[in-house]
Amino acid sequence: MRTKLVFVALLAFMVSPALSFGAGTVSGKITYTGTPAKQKPIDMSKEPSCAKQHTTPVTTETVVTGANNTLANVVVYNWSRAASVPVDVGVLLSVGDRFEVRNVQDFFGAPILSGSYTGGPISIPMSGVSPPAIVGGALHPPPRTGPDFDVFVVLKTVS
Repeated sequence: MRTKLVFVALLAFMVSPALSFGAGTVSGKITYTGTPAKQKPIDMSKEPSCAKQHTTPVTTETVVTGANNTLANVVVYNWSRAASVPVDVGVLLSVGDRFEVRNVQDFFGAPILSGSYTGGPISIPMSGVSPPAIVGGALHPPPRTGPDFDVFVVLKTVS
């Protein structure tokens, strides 16, 4: 199955009930002004295990844009520590589109949500993921940011 990035940005913010604002969502379309930097291939020759995992060239993704320089990411501040948050992806997907949601802390791991879009908000689980170990080691493992905060990429999948 190949994937194609969908390039519209969504922001979803969950506000703590303790602040008496209630919960809410914000959605919209964000575009990048100017010419995005050209993506450069990443040299994996010094990490054979990484090179072996990728049959096609991997490039830097400083700014990833699509049609009309639109962007695609979901940022969630989950101050109420809800188990999941509703995110309206109707500006990204049409009913029947296949999709995946990936947590950026482990982007190349399994998707945290996938399926066929049926319309309306999707429910993104906020349990967080364990970040992969740092290549070469580290004194401390990277912290798990969920359920308080996570960043996701919504991908439209094509079979």
